[in-house]
Amino acid sequence: MEAQNHIMLFRQLGKSKPAEARVKCKLVPLKAKAESDQVIYVVNAANEKVLQTLTFRGDLAQHVF
Repeated sequence: MEAQNHIMLFRQLGKSKPAEARVKCKLVPLKAKAESDQVIYVVNAANEKVLQTLTFRGDLAQHVF
């Protein structure tokens, strides 16, 4: 958390100079604890997968980008 903003930090693994990205996301409440991890992508006009939603098992909210 940074003030009122929820920030996800992504780090590249296995590189001598790993890339790092800080991304603001919105927490969307779930009706019940998530039963499994889930990653949802959308495909943009350049045919690239873009992360849209992350859900972690046991959490009561999902991360929407």
